[in-house]
Amino acid sequence: YPAPIRGLFMRWRRWLGYFVIAVYFAMPWIDIGGMPSILIQIPERRFALFGHIFWPQDAFYLVFLLIGMAMTLFFFTAVAGRVWCGWLCPQTVFMEEIFRKIEEWVEGDHHARRRIDQSPLTLATAGRKIVKHALFLGFSALVSNTFIAYFTGRETLLYWMTQPPWEHWTAFLFMASILALFYFDFAWFREQF
Repeated sequence: YPAPIRGLFMRWRRWLGYFVIAVYFAMPWIDIGGMPSILIQIPERRFALFGHIFWPQDAFYLVFLLIGMAMTLFFFTAVAGRVWCGWLCPQTVFMEEIFRKIEEWVEGDHHARRRIDQSPLTLATAGRKIVKHALFLGFSALVSNTFIAYFTGRETLLYWMTQPPWEHWTAFLFMASILALFYFDFAWFREQF
């Protein structure tokens, strides 16, 4: 039951977290050069990154990009480890800026949440828990569908969302698996991750 922390750095961290979340949700919807800004089409063996298409024979570019990203992550973690873990890590960003906010909105501050969890289950507390977990599931579905959009493109995703699941079982099961993992992580597992 973490207590909220206030201050200048927490405001900066909160706004950076909202920015990171907005970038995650916006990238599949932003067109650059007539295609989504990031599109990883594994069956077609095509990777679109900011208006440029990369093919399997361009894999050495990807190797340099991934090595550069890894080295940057290692460098910043070694120099200022809490910058990544506390400010930019998706686990922390989603936990603090979405799921804790949902908890506070539905169940109250850390004292109220503790009282709710330690008291006997009543109709009111059960209702709050159901609303909280329904919102957790809804947001997890939004995250998992956005993740699918990075691999299929938004048009395909929107088409699949309007069709019955049995017409595209593989994508549906992949999305449901991501949803289940995301929900499990943020509803129960949390800091143990």
